[in-house]
Amino acid sequence: MKTCAFFGSKIGEHERYKKLLFHLVVKLIEEKKVTRFYSGGRGKFDVLSSEIVDEARRLYPYVENILALSYLPTKADNFILPNRYTASEYLLERRVPSRYAIIETNKLMINRADFVIVATQYSFHGAKMAREYAEQQKKAVIDIEKIAKELGDTEEGHCVLDAKSIEELLKSAH
Repeated sequence: MKTCAFFGSKIGEHERYKKLLFHLVVKLIEEKKVTRFYSGGRGKFDVLSSEIVDEARRLYPYVENILALSYLPTKADNFILPNRYTASEYLLERRVPSRYAIIETNKLMINRADFVIVATQYSFHGAKMAREYAEQQKKAVIDIEKIAKELGDTEEGHCVLDAKSIEELLKSAH
């Protein structure tokens, strides 16, 4: 089972990457047999990514869309898993101070991932740190913003994406 994790900033116009991101997710499922996708659910890019995976699940119902929890919900939280997710996982194996929980959860998602999709152009904190950690761990990092810039934000750009393999995209993403 192959895995992909998403990291992006809370700021930015991520909606414009929706179609491109859908094509990337489908390519990962079809070409690389990715069946598990993790996102943190905290920022705009996390939400967009999980919605895209949920959309892809209509074509590939065996795919898992996992919400990675940095904190265990309490009864007082009245936590309800959004419908777009197939499950949630609390990844921390040891107790860490709450201010480090997100950073540690991000590292654990990266450690489990074969592929990491990032949108970190406007990111200064967690997502940028996650990207740097993924690169240090020699993970296959796909920079959605860089690919979008190279292809252009046009329908033609998405057609070009269809013709490229994941290997080509990974080369252009670094």
